[in-house]
Amino acid sequence: MSLVVWIIAGVALLAAFLYWYIKTRVMQDVRFTEEVIKAGVFFYKDIKVHYHHMLPEYNKLDAITAKSPELSALERDGKMCKMSVFFDNPGQTADPTQCRACEGYYISPKEEAHAVEAQLKAVGLERAEIPECRTVRTEIKRMDRFSAVFGAMRAYPSLFRHLAANKEKYQNAYTPVVEMHFLPAIVYAAPLGEEKKAFQLTRHPTPAPKGKAKTE
Repeated sequence: MSLVVWIIAGVALLAAFLYWYIKTRVMQDVRFTEEVIKAGVFFYKDIKVHYHHMLPEYNKLDAITAKSPELSALERDGKMCKMSVFFDNPGQTADPTQCRACEGYYISPKEEAHAVEAQLKAVGLERAEIPECRTVRTEIKRMDRFSAVFGAMRAYPSLFRHLAANKEKYQNAYTPVVEMHFLPAIVYAAPLGEEKKAFQLTRHPTPAPKGKAKTE
């Protein structure tokens, strides 16, 4: 078999793989439902970060989980997930590295948090109780480590379009938005109602919008 035939076969296989990957991983259906986030405890750190650079932050949490049998068991049983709360729109911010986020672990039911509270506080995480809260949400199947990247690219634009198309129903639901990483799926949600105030945990000032030099 000539080299040209091998190259053509390789390109064809690569194209088939890319088509399969995009079809099954990237182009997942985005459908919205109204569901509650059950009451729980959020162990978090309050950070400023470009949202495109969140993957290293998730890797840090994964490293903490891997060293703790208790945390690993909670995650495996669906009682704990990694969670991020985002407060700003990088596209509308003068310096996207100043965007605010709280990221850490969400544990529900909250009674399960007592056994791991000391070790999470020991690594510098703060504690906040979150009441049951209605959300409008979608989820993306978690298939590999790139699911968080492709999921965000797919889910957030669709979520904001859905909120805009139903703005009378979902008033002021644009911020904060919540991202919850369970083992089988990643949930992207906009909290609704008065309970959403419980997610307003950042102490950092609002970053300057595009076109303004100072942080307000």
